[in-house]
Amino acid sequence: SLPENIRHLHLILADQPDAPIGDVIEAASCFIDIAYANNTTILVHCMEGISRSSSTVIYWLMSRMRMSYDDAFRYVLSIRSIISPNLGFLVYLQNKSNQMGLENSTRPSMLPPSPLWSYPNDLSGYSPPIPEFAPPPPLATLATLTV
Repeated sequence: SLPENIRHLHLILADQPDAPIGDVIEAASCFIDIAYANNTTILVHCMEGISRSSSTVIYWLMSRMRMSYDDAFRYVLSIRSIISPNLGFLVYLQNKSNQMGLENSTRPSMLPPSPLWSYPNDLSGYSPPIPEFAPPPPLATLATLTV
């Protein structure tokens, strides 16, 4: 059992390209919104921290911080270098970015050709716009999200 000051949300989502990501990722984003509004540290995780959790954070950055797919992907990748959302999630996120009318800050989208993402070397000087987050509070206040 978790301590009383830790809030946890567990969502079920298979890491499969045809998994219905829409409702789950929006529910996760609402949980992140609550933590963000309360200046609470949040841990978003999945089995390996590669596909589902990264897709969740990318979506949140797109839908709440108005980052384009490319900028959100690069931002998350700059923090966790092993992300590799599955191809179905990548297509979903890019389509959502287009539907939201989000524009890239630098160049057109680069949807990876396969779920095994290889980060291009020509972005070495690129720095994505970073949303202004408040410094995290002490770890005594924590929300966790399992996708």
